[in-house]
Amino acid sequence: MHPNQPLLQLVACWKSYQLPDGRRRPVLGDVNFTIYPGEIILILGVSGSGKSTLARLLALWDPPDTGQILINGKPIRFCGSQPALTRRRIVLVPQHLALLPGETVWGNIYNILRWQMLQPIERLQRTWEMLDAVGLIHFRDQLAGTLSGGQQQRLALARALACQPEILIADEPTRSLDAQMVERIREIFRTFAVGSRSVVLISHLTMDEELATRTMKLVDGMLT
Repeated sequence: MHPNQPLLQLVACWKSYQLPDGRRRPVLGDVNFTIYPGEIILILGVSGSGKSTLARLLALWDPPDTGQILINGKPIRFCGSQPALTRRRIVLVPQHLALLPGETVWGNIYNILRWQMLQPIERLQRTWEMLDAVGLIHFRDQLAGTLSGGQQQRLALARALACQPEILIADEPTRSLDAQMVERIREIFRTFAVGSRSVVLISHLTMDEELATRTMKLVDGMLT
């Protein structure tokens, strides 16, 4: 038995999507998954195994067809928009990154921290620290849309980390990074996942296993 209360649980969750002809395509089947504080969990799976769908469930972006999602032991009810409190507690870095291409590198982090109800000086400090951590501080005045793929990946991670969520979920977080930057990002994850915070890495790269405290595999929508 784990000594800590789970941060998040998926209980018997199923997920499918409707096809143009009206049929449903199953993506995830009977997924049971628990995140505890202080973990770095790696979920391995090939393309098409349901990794991104699982990431969206964990981030509460989508509800399951059946089953339950619990936060600190309490079931989440999907009605209307996701509560602001929950948005601050769980942050997903999706594969498509969701940056604001017409905004500066600085603005992509600083402006989103307005939702955190922080004082301007704290927003400034967090923005500077995270851009420095991922090696983008000298690009702070550049438009996000003009960055390379790897730089955009680093900016998306910096923005998520600046929000200081309880759970950070990263979908293929190192796919566009060189070896030196991969190790730098791994060290950031190690530092982040302490105390009450955890990281979930969703990837097809077994090389990330050395970083993880726990590894699970997603095969044809089944998590083992």
